[in-house]
Amino acid sequence: MSRIKRDKTPTIGIIGKIKIGKKTDKGRPTSLDYFRFTDPFGGRYSKMAEQQYGQPKQLQVTFASDDFNQNCIERMELRNNGGQLVAYTDLETLWTSQKDGFEPISKERIKKAGGIKPCMEALEKKYTKSNYDAKFFECLYLRVVLLGFPVIGQWEIYTKAAKSSIKQIVDTYDMVLQQAGRIAWIPFTLSVQKVKANREIPGESYKRSYSVISLHPDLSVEMQEALLQFGDDIKGLVTADKIKVLTGGNNTESPKELTVKSEYSEYEEVN
Repeated sequence: MSRIKRDKTPTIGIIGKIKIGKKTDKGRPTSLDYFRFTDPFGGRYSKMAEQQYGQPKQLQVTFASDDFNQNCIERMELRNNGGQLVAYTDLETLWTSQKDGFEPISKERIKKAGGIKPCMEALEKKYTKSNYDAKFFECLYLRVVLLGFPVIGQWEIYTKAAKSSIKQIVDTYDMVLQQAGRIAWIPFTLSVQKVKANREIPGESYKRSYSVISLHPDLSVEMQEALLQFGDDIKGLVTADKIKVLTGGNNTESPKELTVKSEYSEYEEVN
């Protein structure tokens, strides 16, 4: 008996989110200088992570796939006045919210409009209100596996800090992938720090602060040994003999575009 044929590469499921912001008592978003954990399973995994890591400024992580469409998704997003995602693009294809989900605008329609940018401008104009200026903004969804965590699953980090975090993370990701030929199961250190904005806020006596995330490969002997031990602890999922099998693969087809949901109120503040 054969397996059912799937139209996308297999991946480990998402079990929670790692955030660098939270809401104040007044409901306003504020940035943090540590990572915090949430999950949609009644706090089952986030409580485990809090007990193990506390309020960490650094996390040892790795990736479960070599495909950036699965674990390092960079795109432009447009949201309406209520914070709902209404469109997103990689600047080649433009997806818009429809009754049954997100659908790409046809290439013919984009060409007739004069390209992607005019289509984006038309959507911005459509969703702009008297009290809300709708604009596409750059964002990044990073999906990592926590090394040493007893439950194997991906944790998603969302950031819209285009001026401070996204470029460094994407450049590091691409550099390691290019130099090593793979990204899966290579250990990284994920860090966060809180900094103050350079721009003064009119009418305010303080400078606004925001969180900066950074990603760096950790190829020390100690970390390589820890990664192999991590594999042994989960019954051989990642061992020295299986790393090549896990990261080699013969599937050259690209997976379908993923629709990613996020909480609009929690983001890094960058001005």
